[in-house]
Formats: sequence, C-alpha cells, structure tokens
Amino acid sequence: MNRGYRVVYGSVNAKRETDKFLKRLPRDMQQHLYNAMKGLGTNPRPQQARQLSIEVDVFGHAARYRLRVGEYRVLYDVDDQAKTVVILAVRRRSEKTYH
Repeated sequence: MNRGYRVVYGSVNAKRETDKFLKRLPRDMQQHLYNAMKGLGTNPRPQQARQLSIEVDVFGHAARYRLRVGEYRVLYDVDDQAKTVVILAVRRRSEKTYH
C-alpha cells in the first residue's frame, strides 16, 4: 500500500518564516495554501508544479520545485528515497520574481 510522502519544513527558520508569511494573508488564502502543501504528500509533482531550472537556496536547502497557488509560489524539494516533501518557503509572485 502506498502511504504517500511525508510533508515537513526544511528547518525551524523555514517553518517560522512560512507561518509568519501565511498569517498576513486572508484566511481563505491561508487555507488554500495549507491544502496545496498538504496535497504534496499525495502527489509531490502535481500539474501546477514546475521543476526549477536553477536550484534556489533557501535557509541552506536547495529548492528544486515550485508550486503555483494563484499569485503565490511554494518552494520545495522532494526526497524520493525518504518519501519526503520538504517545504522551504512560500512567496508572493511579483514582476521581479523571474527577472
């Protein structure tokens, strides 16, 4: 039986910064983002996720994927051997994000 992947934060700093960021958002968006992150445990590479062409360093961990959730992006990594999804950051996409 496939139990899926465990979803964890990459570090105490990643959890603190993500929680702090999410608390500033409206409750419905907070819930939407939490559900999207939780869903990575079932499908760590959903259709709206993209593998990054360049790894992004977040708190000393390499973010290799980003998940699009409206105007927000969840940066994360997947460890297939350990069956773990590591959440590293949630950020708002801006015009400067990809330039």
